[in-house]
Amino acid sequence: MIQVTEQQVQKQFTQNLLTLLQANQGRCPIIVNYQNKEAEVKLRLGGQWAVMPSDDFISQLENLLGHGKVKIEY
Repeated sequence: MIQVTEQQVQKQFTQNLLTLLQANQGRCPIIVNYQNKEAEVKLRLGGQWAVMPSDDFISQLENLLGHGKVKIEY
């Protein structure tokens, strides 16, 4: 699961996230926990966005989202 707030969502952020997901395709589904001032929602992305959760991928994702914003659930 990845946590995203409305402050993070900008055009460049979205493009960087998409590029990272596409470069690490696999079988692990992605769930986005999005929060803004009014609400919070969990979105499960479609199968085409599933990833291979390697150490390198997780590190890159944390660099993009911030420490503690990535959670691997088994």
